[in-house]
Amino acid sequence: MTADGAALSMISRSPAAWPLQLQDYKAGPKDDFQVQAAWDKERKRLVLYVLNRTAEQKTATFDISQLERNTWWSKHTFKSAETRTLYADDALTRNTMENPDAIKRKDQTQTGLSISDEYSVTAQPWSFVEVILD
Repeated sequence: MTADGAALSMISRSPAAWPLQLQDYKAGPKDDFQVQAAWDKERKRLVLYVLNRTAEQKTATFDISQLERNTWWSKHTFKSAETRTLYADDALTRNTMENPDAIKRKDQTQTGLSISDEYSVTAQPWSFVEVILD
C-alpha cells in the first residue's frame, strides 16, 4: 500500500464531517505542508489534519479561540486529544510483501487537558497526522 492509500484508509475512518474554512489559508495540491480542520457530525469534536511531505519536522498551530462547540457545558474547551500519525522514511516508501510495515503508525491519547485558545501539531518528516480534540 502506498502512503497515499494508508492516509486515505485513515481518513475514511475519521469522524470528520464538516470541513472548516481556515482564515488566511488555502492549500494548493502541490504544497508540501498542508493543514485542515473539521467538526465531527455533532460539532462536538474537532479533527485536525497535518500533512508534511518534507524531510524536516514542521509545526502547525491552530487558533481555536473563536470556535463554538455544540456542547453547552464545555463551549470552548477540549479535554482530550487522540493523535494518529502515519510516517515513513522518505517520500517513496510504500508497504510491500517484503516490507509490510514500511509505513508506520503511531497512536497517542492525552487526557486531562484544557485546550481553549490554540493547539499545535508537530509533524515529523514524511508524515500525516490526525488529531481528534474532544
